[in-house]
Amino acid sequence: MADMTRVARFSHRVEAELARASLESEGIPALLLADDAGGTWPGLPINLLVEAADVEAAEQILEPMRSRPVPSSFDSAGDDAPPADGLPWWASAGLIMALLVALGMVVLTITH
Repeated sequence: MADMTRVARFSHRVEAELARASLESEGIPALLLADDAGGTWPGLPINLLVEAADVEAAEQILEPMRSRPVPSSFDSAGDDAPPADGLPWWASAGLIMALLVALGMVVLTITH
């Protein structure tokens, strides 16, 4: 793949993977470029790249994904605004779990 161009940017890896799979199922080679430490930092953007010759076709395939409304089940506050911290709900739960595990390790170290 040479001369790659960004056609989309995503906040969540799952969305990026779905978009990449959509393009590849239509015969457009695609590449995800992310600096999210293998998913450790899930809030960092993920870029979807295609060859320059495929940009127009890729944008047509991705357009329905961009214009799709957010399901109301995700809208608990009554508006379509993303969370203030920009992280998905599961990232907060993961952080809490990591802190609890770290605390447990400290307690075990002290008591033994």
